[in-house]
Amino acid sequence: MQDTLLKEKNFEEAIENYLITEGGYEKGVPEHLNRATAMDEDTFLRFIKTTQPREWEKHCKNYPTNPEQALLKRFQDEVSATNILQPSFTKLHCVKLSISDPKLNNCVNIEFAIKDIEAY
Repeated sequence: MQDTLLKEKNFEEAIENYLITEGGYEKGVPEHLNRATAMDEDTFLRFIKTTQPREWEKHCKNYPTNPEQALLKRFQDEVSATNILQPSFTKLHCVKLSISDPKLNNCVNIEFAIKDIEAY
């Protein structure tokens, strides 16, 4: 039984390592989790700003006093209303933002991940 747990743990670590080193993911810090919203708001905002700079700039023009808070509120309102995470979650004043990065979610990356896991 102990050998099985160790092997599974090693497998999980290998997947995590691959996603971080090759897949463009970053390891979260548990202390950064906002328990009220169930998300790491700083990482979420950094993702939006980095992957969608033009849309973020438009959003900031629409909400100049506190664009981060406006975005977080809109996101939480949408998730609360639908109980579903939509890839494109919001359209505020003609600004469309997405919570997924198409560069990370494509067949090519999935094929490489499968080959890497099979080699393990």
